[in-house]
Amino acid sequence: MKHLISIHSKRVLGTLTISVATILANGGCASPEENSEQQQNQEAQNKILTIEEKEPGKYVIVDEAPTSGPSKAIITDLNGTTRVLNEEEMKKFAEEEFKKVENGTSNLTSSNPPEDEGFSLGEVLLAGAAGALLGGVVGNMLANNQNFQANQQRINHSSAYQSRMGGSSKKINSQGVSKQSFFGSRSSSSSTSSGINLQKSSSSTSRSSFFGG
Repeated sequence: MKHLISIHSKRVLGTLTISVATILANGGCASPEENSEQQQNQEAQNKILTIEEKEPGKYVIVDEAPTSGPSKAIITDLNGTTRVLNEEEMKKFAEEEFKKVENGTSNLTSSNPPEDEGFSLGEVLLAGAAGALLGGVVGNMLANNQNFQANQQRINHSSAYQSRMGGSSKKINSQGVSKQSFFGSRSSSSSTSSGINLQKSSSSTSRSSFFGG
């Protein structure tokens, strides 16, 4: 009996040794899928956004930070006056802007947004915290849109965002960016505005579920 226990113990030890060696050989790195999931979780967590008005009615994000509490936005206007939006107020702006995304009138998903600096407050809030405010489904749908990605980089000047994007701080000219819907893409050189085509099918999720309606 002691001999059998000894053999079993050696087999277990050998298995553990191989497992540890495999992990070390892979450098302990997470798979691309795990890295993608981590980034999605980071985008969906609640945030404190610091926003500045650059031109009348046009804003950019100058700082962002994760928070364990509810999201909020600290907004400084052209006159230097500061106001704070709580999470519910931010959600209202984001929901209204997402409706524009759906009907194709939002600059966030346009291949030819205005050239002046900054976007509307609703566009900035949706670009900065879509996942946190409207849920991961909406956040991921927007993140997969090429025009949204380009315009998001024009909006978010925070070092935290630039670090996630690989340290690039260049402003992107979104003209000529290929138009892409949530469920596919097509190449186009047209400079006209393009929204996102959210086609509803019997198997797709209705928009009301995004807002808890």
